[in-house]
Amino acid sequence: MRILRLLLLLGVVLIAGTSGFLFHKAQLSSAVQVSGVGQQRDTFPSNPLDWTFLDTGGEERSISDWAPRLLVINFWATWCPPCITEIPGFVRIQEALDTRDVQFVGIALDSASAVLDFSQSNRVNYPFLVGDDDVIAYMQQLGNDIGALPYTVVLSNKGQVLHSHQGEWEEASAKVTIGKLLLKSGN
Repeated sequence: MRILRLLLLLGVVLIAGTSGFLFHKAQLSSAVQVSGVGQQRDTFPSNPLDWTFLDTGGEERSISDWAPRLLVINFWATWCPPCITEIPGFVRIQEALDTRDVQFVGIALDSASAVLDFSQSNRVNYPFLVGDDDVIAYMQQLGNDIGALPYTVVLSNKGQVLHSHQGEWEEASAKVTIGKLLLKSGN
């Protein structure tokens, strides 16, 4: 009898969780796609280099500001433990690589003040941009269908996705992958 109750409770929890996930996914899918600085619009630039976000100082920046380098775009948040864990490795990789060849850019689903505080207290050596719920739509455009953080993509200097990584990207793996992509791209 006790096992039956436990199984019944587990079934209810699974059904509720699945329903919540499917509802959330349907809401995201039906949302208007966005373009630039958190404003909802009818169009969505297909090339990531055309995307714009605010930096931590409130200035509008385009991803193309860092072209023609190989771009490592990391979607993250200060409230995301795996995001926080992977950033020191990204800082070390950025430090080791020539910024004429590779540029990390963090795009945060967070407030500018939280991102600025994090950046300053952790001595991050690459730019952070900030977005609202639009960040989820941008991640989906790059293949992150569930909108989970962290999510990292490596873009060519033309805005093509060369590699994507869902979840925490360990430093050693990221370094090898980025190195191979640099060799392939000729940077």
